Amino acid sequence: NKLILLLNECRVKEYIDAYEKLLARAGKKPYPLLKLNLSAGYIEQGHPKQALELLESLPAFPENRSGAAGRLCRNGNLAVCHRRLGNLDAAERLTELLRAELEDAPAKLPQREDFVRQCDEETMLLSMARGNFEGAAAFFEKQLAASPTLRSRVADHYALAWASTQAGDPAKAKEHLEYVAAHGGDTWYVPAARERLRKLRMK
Repeated sequence: NKLILLLNECRVKEYIDAYEKLLARAGKKPYPLLKLNLSAGYIEQGHPKQALELLESLPAFPENRSGAAGRLCRNGNLAVCHRRLGNLDAAERLTELLRAELEDAPAKLPQREDFVRQCDEETMLLSMARGNFEGAAAFFEKQLAASPTLRSRVADHYALAWASTQAGDPAKAKEHLEYVAAHGGDTWYVPAARERLRKLRMK
């Protein structure tokens, strides 16, 4: 829980360092959950290819209740990796699989709300990646109002900046990007936001 807190506070370098040390201590033991959590750090740091390689090296999680959370997390992280790498068809298939598995998962599954949020966000981000921004601003405004962590708020602001730019509202996009640049910590969003701000100032 302490390590997840680091990630949620956008202290990604500390998070990755801690998990890499844990894996080094584990030696040849697989510890799939350690690798699964480390992949989330690589994604937030802006290294989807590295995260994808780690996720693809994981053994299959059990096809039962005990393996449900692991399967959901793996498929969710895989979907993000493929979207970031431009493999939109693969990302869509994985998101559909995530939604189907979520519906079949135990009713009292821990972090169910987090998985639902991730699935809904990924669906919208994929739509935006294909050039369809219909409903995007309203969706992420609603998500932002309920964002439970700094990490999710930064992601929502970044998505809203993207939607505002497409809607022809550079002033609003600038506000969202400035929030990301100020609060995004070690995430990949910060350099991306600064670059977008630079381009907005040039116009």
